[in-house]
Amino acid sequence: MLSVLAELQRELVIANTLDGLAAARARGRIGGRRPRLTPEQAALAQELYDARVKTVQQIADLFGVPHSNRLRPTSTKTPPCRASRRRPRPRRRPSIPLRTTSERRTAVTPPGPAC
Repeated sequence: MLSVLAELQRELVIANTLDGLAAARARGRIGGRRPRLTPEQAALAQELYDARVKTVQQIADLFGVPHSNRLRPTSTKTPPCRASRRRPRPRRRPSIPLRTTSERRTAVTPPGPAC
């Protein structure tokens, strides 16, 4: 009975979330973080970088952003391929010898405290 109520509540949350996102899109809102540089600032930063007038760090300091904030050349940048992304290494299981059920049954347990 509780699982039916939980499933119904989950469906309501999903429906309300999708309705809210659709309403926001209709108002012209999109998700995500706002860019720190305006398009004009980004174009100026790109021009400075292409002309080799300033280094990336100097350009970042000029606009007050970290140097990693998309100040790399955008004209030669290609989007990364999903297949080329580094995948996390699988976690290694500890090398503890596993006992079978019969071994667990026959294992000798230490005697308890004498009372």
